[in-house]
Amino acid sequence: APWCGHCKNLGPEYTAAAQSLSPLIPFYAVDCDVSANKGLCAEYGIQGFPTIKAFPRAGKGAARDYNGERKRGALVEYAKQLVPDRVKKLRVDGGVEKVVQDFISEVGTMHRP
Repeated sequence: APWCGHCKNLGPEYTAAAQSLSPLIPFYAVDCDVSANKGLCAEYGIQGFPTIKAFPRAGKGAARDYNGERKRGALVEYAKQLVPDRVKKLRVDGGVEKVVQDFISEVGTMHRP
């Protein structure tokens, strides 16, 4: 809300966090004082300003309230920890170079007539 002092203080921090994670993690701002947004704000139980919520991708799961520090760094860390980590760590004897070289050798033999 434009009249809210806490919202005004949060604005630059929120914008900086959004810019640092764009386009990987989108941030949105909704003015719940605007009549066109009142239904949306009521649907998500917005009662105070500012309210920060995290929404899972593709609407899978419930919105989560953010209650942390209203600073760029804290917002960025919170958003990043909500992204699932799908990286698998492999333990390899001989290092990554050996694995890559073995893969290249194997692929090369597969394409020979």
